Amino acid sequence: MGGQFGMRLVVWLLLLVGSVCGKFLAIVDDVPKGAAGVLDINGLKVMILDSMEEVSAAEDGPKVLRYREVFDGEVTAFGKCELSDPEAGWGLRALHTVDGGIAEAYMYNATGGEGVVVYVLDTGVRCSHTVFNGRCEWGANFVPDAPKRDEHGHGTHVAGVIANISRAATIKAVKVLDSTGHGSYESIVSGLHWTLNDIKEHGKPSVINLSLGGPASSLINEVFEKVPDDVILVVASGNDGEDACKYSPGSAANTINVGNVMLSNAGFFLDSTSNYGSCVDINAPGTLILSASNADDVRNVYKTGTSMAAPHVAGVVANYLSAAPAGTTYAEARDMLASTALNDTIQGVPPETPNSFLHVPCDGAVPTNDTLDNCFGRYAHVFDRSGSFRYPANGGNYANNEYLCFEIACSGFEFTVDWVDLEEDVDYLNFKTESLYAGFTGSWSNGIDSIHFNGTTVFVFESDDSITGDGFNVSWECASPSGTTHAPTTPAPTPVPPTSAPTP
Repeated sequence: MGGQFGMRLVVWLLLLVGSVCGKFLAIVDDVPKGAAGVLDINGLKVMILDSMEEVSAAEDGPKVLRYREVFDGEVTAFGKCELSDPEAGWGLRALHTVDGGIAEAYMYNATGGEGVVVYVLDTGVRCSHTVFNGRCEWGANFVPDAPKRDEHGHGTHVAGVIANISRAATIKAVKVLDSTGHGSYESIVSGLHWTLNDIKEHGKPSVINLSLGGPASSLINEVFEKVPDDVILVVASGNDGEDACKYSPGSAANTINVGNVMLSNAGFFLDSTSNYGSCVDINAPGTLILSASNADDVRNVYKTGTSMAAPHVAGVVANYLSAAPAGTTYAEARDMLASTALNDTIQGVPPETPNSFLHVPCDGAVPTNDTLDNCFGRYAHVFDRSGSFRYPANGGNYANNEYLCFEIACSGFEFTVDWVDLEEDVDYLNFKTESLYAGFTGSWSNGIDSIHFNGTTVFVFESDDSITGDGFNVSWECASPSGTTHAPTTPAPTPVPPTSAPTP
């Protein structure tokens, strides 16, 4: 992907559920009244057992119909458009794509999602973040010895996407993954069980977002397929670039399975890491998505993956349910998505994968030419004369999950990477020139001091969520129409950290 589009995109944010040896998921019958440890999933009796001995022992009580060692592999984790948000990120604006161009603003109804509850089964959610505006509640925590908060950031980001799309829906956090993004099937099934009981209590239309998954399991799918038809399950397809049917719970028959679309200079593409195939129902924006951070109550970060695509669908479905008749089913929600989607818009879609792109029709949506080349229309900086640029401006290390985009707009210049100190082969400073279309791209990590070239250029800096470095310092000389150069700017322009970017 980086070679094709001239930048290395941050990938793999679908969470992993860790391998825990010796656990068994059992479907049971003849359960004695009051039997401990039995989860009722809409009439399906489920037990999670520690060993084969417990399976045998259970046969003297509840009858074991079928069982499987479930920890044998890692699980990888409409209304009217009355208002507009011109500061929204590209993912939200792409929901109103017109004539191949993303809209200049995200358009929405202030009451979209009203009366609907969206459950986020994930690492937890920082409900105090301003994006939720008091609409987020903590539901339950199924991670042993873990605090009742999002220690990782994945769940907050996912929930933020939903809240940005569905402006009146209630978000409920159900923590099933820990601070490292790992968890267990026990936690996930327990979280699902709690969620279904909570839905029974309030009786409101509900969506469950699952930006997680793992190796296909008939038993896991059977559990999820017992979810009532009027509870909508939205699941990330996975980030392995493989057949989505190889993963659960996304391959369960009653889930809406979502692939990841990226926006490049050449249009919409299925992200090369996205899973694909006949189990995918629809594709949605998932690459370089701006949403809420768990670091504080106002910060936002960029993340990439099918984990980010799924909540776009969950938010749209929440808006749909708020205006739909009571009891609207999964099949009706899926048909709505299919009937409004843009077809044959995405490039690079493998065979048997639906070329279906999430779409929210809105009268008055105005298309733009915003693409990856122009930072989706959201430059941090544009420079039209000679200068230099240090990031971070005031020294110290750059932060995790940063995305910084700037353009050197003068035609004809010489560019120098004075020094760079980034996490090697993970964090990158990338450039894209006019000659990109002839196959010329470049990027720096560590160990390169100075490179010179000419051409109008967009630069992108990306960091992941692990080790950080001192950043970089670059300088350039722009040629004026007379062939002379402008004097370098002094002092160097101060960059605006992307973490303080407006909430989409």
